[in-house]
Amino acid sequence: MATKRTKRAKGFGELENQNGNVENTEQVSQLEATIAEKDSQIAKLEKQLAQQEEIQQQYQHISLQNQQQEVYINELEEARSKHRQEINQLQAQLTAISSQTESETAAKDQQIKELKAQIQQLQSFANIGEKQINRWRSHSIK
Repeated sequence: MATKRTKRAKGFGELENQNGNVENTEQVSQLEATIAEKDSQIAKLEKQLAQQEEIQQQYQHISLQNQQQEVYINELEEARSKHRQEINQLQAQLTAISSQTESETAAKDQQIKELKAQIQQLQSFANIGEKQINRWRSHSIK
């Protein structure tokens, strides 16, 4: 790029020289120096621009990663919320089943007590009956 501008400046200086202006060679030298300085500044600016573009790309990459992480975190939070709901439902079911089991167990215990009482009554009746049979036998034998 510097060579094109230098050639243009030299070409401009040659045109001026053909018209008879000797001063233009100094101006051309100054212009060439200015152009070289501007080319150096342009190179620095291009380098800065490249660095800024790289930083921008890194920022966009990081921004994209952050967005992806936010989506992933949101998905995890939704899953956690669903799992908590499921746990709460299961706990409610467990509590209901536990209450039902306790009620049924209490009812069965009551039935068992009643049956044991009936068995004791029947055994008492059986003992009484057996004693009476034994007495009747012993009286009938005599």
